[in-house]
Amino acid sequence: DDARPTASTLASDAAIEATYYPHVADVVRRATGARLVRPYDHVRRHAAPAEHKPPGHGPPAFLVHSDSADRSWPWRVDELLAHPGRWSDVGPINVDEAFARDHLGGGGTKHWAIVNAWRHVGPDETLETTPLALLDDATVRWGSDEVMRYAITMDGLVAFNFVLRHSPEHRWFYYPSMTRDELLLFKAFESNPGGGHDRRNDPFVLFHSAFDLPRSSSSRSGESKQSHRVSLEVRCIAVW
Repeated sequence: DDARPTASTLASDAAIEATYYPHVADVVRRATGARLVRPYDHVRRHAAPAEHKPPGHGPPAFLVHSDSADRSWPWRVDELLAHPGRWSDVGPINVDEAFARDHLGGGGTKHWAIVNAWRHVGPDETLETTPLALLDDATVRWGSDEVMRYAITMDGLVAFNFVLRHSPEHRWFYYPSMTRDELLLFKAFESNPGGGHDRRNDPFVLFHSAFDLPRSSSSRSGESKQSHRVSLEVRCIAVW
């Protein structure tokens, strides 16, 4: 990636949307071959204790999770569009109903995905504490009680994610010493044109989690010579 966010870009949510979103859209478009990419949401995370965390930053997610589940809005586009007003209640704030009808709806005939663009934006040149781990989906026993659904309530709205019980069969990967020039793309959802809507046995999602490196000189409660992890993730709709 050839355009790390500057300090002024990271200063506010508005600056991220105005300055960084277009760059991420271009990167995702070139990486995936999508004809249209629309960034619609972002999260800034900081691993410092709450009393030292800058405003506008959430904590790293130390929970194995997907970013959607079978009751989340991406899985229910046609259902939501069929009922007036439901899209504005459940769909993402920055994705209007007209865009959803044109590019996402259509009875499962359209091919689109949600891509997460994740990067290290901390003061150190490389990320050595609290990186992001990604799970090989081939090691998940979909259709078993290993996969669970949980609800998230934000601003009065309820969303859902999948979470996972531990299994020694799970195979995890991470990218060591990520630099501020690197951008990690992973899929949070993908439609299944012609394949129906019950995707619990063919999910098109990726489990992931923050974790503490075993070799790190600190854990979440300790001290470290490395700065606390600071990361920025942007979620994009990619349409083919």
